[in-house]
Amino acid sequence: MKKLIIDRKKWYRGRGASGSSLLLSDGTMCCLGFYALSCGKTEDDISGKQLFAVGQNTNCLVSAKGEAAWLGRKREGLCVGLASINDDVFISQQTRESQISEIFENNGVKVKFIN
Repeated sequence: MKKLIIDRKKWYRGRGASGSSLLLSDGTMCCLGFYALSCGKTEDDISGKQLFAVGQNTNCLVSAKGEAAWLGRKREGLCVGLASINDDVFISQQTRESQISEIFENNGVKVKFIN
């Protein structure tokens, strides 16, 4: 199982979708930004990019090695779901982490939250 670490100190979440991107200029990122980096994307690749801007044809997260990440192509609904949970201003932090973990884990990615 692939492992993903999300650092709460660098995690942009719970502030709504406005202003959110995979990697913001202040160094914070959404959960999909952490995932993109774990798939081999660079910070330059994702800086200031919105949900589907990393690849083409809504293929939001394909690794630098060319392997299709599970979030890409035909499963872009997972990206939208994760982004919605990430940005939701009405849920608790515990609920957010639980829901994000569950989606990732159901798709072969074990999430660990630190800091």
